Amino acid sequence: MNLIKVKIKEIWKLTIPITTSFVAIGMMGIVDTIIVGRYDTNQLAYMGIANSVFMILFTIPIALLQGVMIKTSQKFGARKFASCGKIYNEGRRYLVFLAIIFTAIGLGGVHILKLLGQTDQMAYQGGKILQVLSLSIPFILLGVNANFFLQSIKRPHISMYSAIAANVINIIINPVVVYGLFGVPEMGAMGAAGTTVIIRVFLAIFSLVYIAFMKKSPKLTRRFGLDRKYDTWWFDSRTTRKIGFGVAITTVATNGSFSMSNIFAGWLGEQIMATYVIITTVGGILFMLFFSITQAT
Repeated sequence: MNLIKVKIKEIWKLTIPITTSFVAIGMMGIVDTIIVGRYDTNQLAYMGIANSVFMILFTIPIALLQGVMIKTSQKFGARKFASCGKIYNEGRRYLVFLAIIFTAIGLGGVHILKLLGQTDQMAYQGGKILQVLSLSIPFILLGVNANFFLQSIKRPHISMYSAIAANVINIIINPVVVYGLFGVPEMGAMGAAGTTVIIRVFLAIFSLVYIAFMKKSPKLTRRFGLDRKYDTWWFDSRTTRKIGFGVAITTVATNGSFSMSNIFAGWLGEQIMATYVIITTVGGILFMLFFSITQAT
């Protein structure tokens, strides 16, 4: 019983910062919805249809990287700390391939939405937003890989701090670029997409800089194996990829169903699409609360 209490306490300590991070990320979506929705209903619809495809494009590679967190957590629990850095470095190389593939797919956003049966206007406007959002995929994966490593070695507060800071940046920049304040061009949903890219770059840099400071400490570098090079990383990371494949299949099955419901809403027109965006964005906060607890576990 005492061991169970200890483990629950450990999970709770991880849950608070991880939950805060997830909720903060979800709040950025709500802020985008409020600002773009007040600007123009059609623009909110275009942003929603773009996000329906974008959600698949960035969650699949994140799922494929889940093996990094799982394996690193196992090594940390087994006190094989030097292997944690090894797995992190494997993930850094692996994500390059994933970033190239999924960014390239996203850049064909207009064609994708046309293939999914959207009207020419919805496909063109939403596709252009999707192209901009896709530019953030490499930075999302860099940040996720770094945060998987940091969470696994029980430093989840780093992503929490960066997510809170990102919310502040989002609240400041979004109205300026969406409404065209202070002489900045009025960009609507495209401005919100550009802000998302800026924030993703910031989140990645925040975590990478922290790890760079860790590397400056000879003790931490040696302990976590951050300076070790692995010429056979592709062969060594086969277990990481195998775990990721299973998670990715689950992700496609779950997120794919959500995305398809967005596509169906898009068929019904801009008004229905915009309404559906509001419902799913607010409802997504509850999902993130429960998902964050599973991440901590």
